Amino acid sequence: MNLENLNIPIYLNQKIVFDMLATIENGFSEMSSVQTFSENKDSKGSEVGAQIGASNVFAFLGINLGSSLKGEKQKNDGTKTTENRIHTPSSLFQRLRQYLQDEEQIKQLSEDSDLADIRPGEFIEIKGTLQKNPIVDIIEGFIKLMELAVVFEDKPKGKSVQPNESKRIISQMQALCNNLKSGNMLDLICNVGNGVKAVLPTYLNYFNNNNMNEIIEGKYKVLGKVSKIVTDEKDEINLLRNTSFSLIQKSMLDTMFSSLSSLEKGGLNTPEISTNIQGPALMIIPIAIFL
Repeated sequence: MNLENLNIPIYLNQKIVFDMLATIENGFSEMSSVQTFSENKDSKGSEVGAQIGASNVFAFLGINLGSSLKGEKQKNDGTKTTENRIHTPSSLFQRLRQYLQDEEQIKQLSEDSDLADIRPGEFIEIKGTLQKNPIVDIIEGFIKLMELAVVFEDKPKGKSVQPNESKRIISQMQALCNNLKSGNMLDLICNVGNGVKAVLPTYLNYFNNNNMNEIIEGKYKVLGKVSKIVTDEKDEINLLRNTSFSLIQKSMLDTMFSSLSSLEKGGLNTPEISTNIQGPALMIIPIAIFL
């Protein structure tokens, strides 16, 4: 066994993994557990079934990949063991990755010169540090600070409770944040190094335990398929392409979000705000993010 394939997926799009493996292997034929039984009669049969369902860590699809096995033995005493392999979504991903490696289908990217050999539709594996869409990141941080401020806010005594201005702002910021996560999707930015960045459109429910905070800090590997390549610094990938903000001109967006950068003057540590990723860059549909 190749120990390099003992990876820990933090993000796994198991729908893609299942579909690709089913295509490669012409469908799944066997997924079942080990069954051992003793036979003391002339004829005895046993049947066992297994499935991959919602009990698995990454099993968000609720797919039943079941099979049944029958064993029969006549006129003999003793023990018969029927053994078949059972896979988890993570092990199926390792199987898919190993197949792609054996067929030399995975391109590697470490510097901008490698972009010349990469085409849309090809499999690619990169390694780098990850961060959320900076606009979403700063808005979520601001919402948490405002919620904390509301908890410690003094309420005037002897007066009827009026709509709280802080709560109104939180509600507005939450609506803005939800719009930026249109379709339960969020862009991650991977800094590959040497000035190359990759935009990774991810689905929030494919993260381990539905929590994407694990990817912050540290270096991770990403396996996926290339959907767009930008080599010229004048070209860019729009981080707001899937939201209603894509209808607004860039100059107006820069003015709108520039106020978020000014929060540093108030003592807040804010990331660099950008609505676009300039080249050299590429967009990758991630199959898995793993260690």
